[in-house]
Amino acid sequence: MYKRLVAVLCIAAALTGCGKNTYTLSVPAPEQVKSVELIDNEDYERTVIDDSERIAVIVSALDNIEKKSKDESIQDFPVNAEDIISVNLVLNEGGVFSGFIYEKRNKYYLEQPYNGIYSMKERDYDNIEELMN
Repeated sequence: MYKRLVAVLCIAAALTGCGKNTYTLSVPAPEQVKSVELIDNEDYERTVIDDSERIAVIVSALDNIEKKSKDESIQDFPVNAEDIISVNLVLNEGGVFSGFIYEKRNKYYLEQPYNGIYSMKERDYDNIEELMN
């Protein structure tokens, strides 16, 4: 009887953990970033930034994320959003940190496809947007 109860509890514990994915946002440090590519997805204007001070501004804005929203990222591209900017941090050691920043219902977000949607401050969005001009 005891063995059966333990087996049932183990199975129940395993099943309750399944289906709940916990994602985190890992923004690289400014010194790990070689350049930043910003693309305005409305007119496809592309800006490449390789100045360390402006890279630090962008990384700081992305690292200043307030919290994960209740929405999940289940597509390659944000939906029902405005003023979408693709942000690609090209890393020194190879690889890219990619995401999208955008406005939706007067709030600002950073979305990493299939990872999560994170709330961000309007001023951080504006700081990145200004660097495109």
